[in-house]
Amino acid sequence: ISGSARLIGSVDALDVDLEMDVSGAVYGRNRVDSAHVVFNADSLPSVSGDWDILTEAFGIEWQGRSLERANVDADMSNRSGEASLSIIRREGEEFEAAGKFEFDSVSGWLDLEEANATLDALPYGLAEPTRITWNGTSVSFDSTQVIRAGEDPMQMVAYGVLAREGLSDFQLDLRGLHLDRVVDILEVDVLAEGQADLFLTVQGLSDDPMIIADLEIIEPRYAGIEFSRIRGALDYRGLEAAINIEGFEG
Repeated sequence: ISGSARLIGSVDALDVDLEMDVSGAVYGRNRVDSAHVVFNADSLPSVSGDWDILTEAFGIEWQGRSLERANVDADMSNRSGEASLSIIRREGEEFEAAGKFEFDSVSGWLDLEEANATLDALPYGLAEPTRITWNGTSVSFDSTQVIRAGEDPMQMVAYGVLAREGLSDFQLDLRGLHLDRVVDILEVDVLAEGQADLFLTVQGLSDDPMIIADLEIIEPRYAGIEFSRIRGALDYRGLEAAINIEGFEG
């Protein structure tokens, strides 16, 4: 580690100016080959002051997952600010996002202004800016839409309120999801393939919700088992669930 740091103030109201370069940092299963960090903040340990963070890291191993490069640029004042994130997982696979945020001890919001990803040479993107809000009991989506255009399209639309206490009114519509790409992103040792469509609704009070789901997977394959199509349905209401699954061959 090399760099410089300036600390001014008392331990309960500390101003920090830090710039450093790190090489070969290891913490448990996590590792960073190299990183450059610039961090400026006042009135620490409070998070209500002014913060500026700029970090660029290379050769990252985090929780068993590998990234070639990650960059974070964020500014915050009184728990409100803006941030951008750029990640390169490997050649041809990258993710970028930018937005504004505000939070307190139990709630907050994120205005996601743009988000784009390239996975397996296919582009994905946020269809339009969206707001996600949360508090101690629920999360709300303002029509969050992710699309992949072209000859092999994919679309995900999430909107409404999903609550662990109180009232839910949530809907998820997912079409054209390739399961093998999800497995690859998660870096799990599972052989799963197929193209999935899912429609899910969650409504009602948290102690007695109504959950309806319809799932269809085209050409599914899992652990050597193959079908031409699988259909599944869930109807949960009155604290009882009815599940129906059909598999088709040929």
